[in-house]
Amino acid sequence: MDPREVPSTPLDPVMQEVFALLDRLAVARSPVVLQGETGVGKEVAARYLHDRSPRSQGPFVPVNCAAIPEHLAESELFGYERGAFTGANAARVGLLEAADGGTLFLDEIGELPATTQGRLLRAVDGGRVRPLGTRAERTIDVRLVSATNRDLLDEVHEKRFRKDLAHRVGAVFIHIPPLRDRRVEIPHLARTLLDAERSRMGRRSLQITAEAMARLQAHDWPGNVRELKHVMELAAAMTPPEAIEVGVDDVLLDGCRRVDRDRPCEVTPSPCTTREFQPIELQVRDLIRSQMMLALATTHGNQAEAARLLDMPRRTFAMRMNQFRIDVTTFRRRSSGSPRT
Repeated sequence: MDPREVPSTPLDPVMQEVFALLDRLAVARSPVVLQGETGVGKEVAARYLHDRSPRSQGPFVPVNCAAIPEHLAESELFGYERGAFTGANAARVGLLEAADGGTLFLDEIGELPATTQGRLLRAVDGGRVRPLGTRAERTIDVRLVSATNRDLLDEVHEKRFRKDLAHRVGAVFIHIPPLRDRRVEIPHLARTLLDAERSRMGRRSLQITAEAMARLQAHDWPGNVRELKHVMELAAAMTPPEAIEVGVDDVLLDGCRRVDRDRPCEVTPSPCTTREFQPIELQVRDLIRSQMMLALATTHGNQAEAARLLDMPRRTFAMRMNQFRIDVTTFRRRSSGSPRT
């Protein structure tokens, strides 16, 4: 989720308090931990904190700790010298050093391996890093902002995270509430995200219908703002070029649904008639088609990347695109900002 596409002027009272606290903390050097479910906008909050700090002219370096393989974590964070290990054909600056004079944002910090946690603690405490393959230390001036979708203190209690590191990186803990608890923000967020996608597609104007907005506000958003962004991208892609109004149906919302690992899936039965049922084969087909279109919208028409996101063989993806008559050009970014005609 691109933080620049999400408005940082909240309408929800709780979020207003969160951003007021971020404003006060901006001038400090204290490390901050942002806690909240996946997709709530923790990186948006981290970038907001950086942009309003005296370090705003320095680098903002985001790192997804969960995406770094365990055997590469130390070389990514601390860097290495040429010849430090097999394949190290040239020296590389680590992410800690790359953030010198600015802010290092460690997303999903709880995923860091135990050995890397120990080295990170020493670097944060001493303000020095030692790249792999050398004994020389380098001084760094970095503000650390971390994020996690877990309770870091619970992780300490379960001995999955170092207690001393938790205290060092978490001088202040800030909770970002889920989108379902701040529904007042949904209309503004939806319009902003849709407008960003409309601009990328080169379209003149797109408006959300009143019925679609009602559906958006009634939805539970287990994937939070990130899920809303995906829905808006796919809604824009599926709207005919000549149309100016965007609709949102149940298939679109269900297709974009993301399982929230922090809480069990809940199913609320509702009254229905037999006419509301469809053959299971049709339901599965519709789900596959909507997921493929979501993946294409997310990757802006990159079929190989879309197939990878769905863990679907590339040939199968291409076959089903033909079967479902999906036009990939609908999802591709335009090279210029010219509107469609």
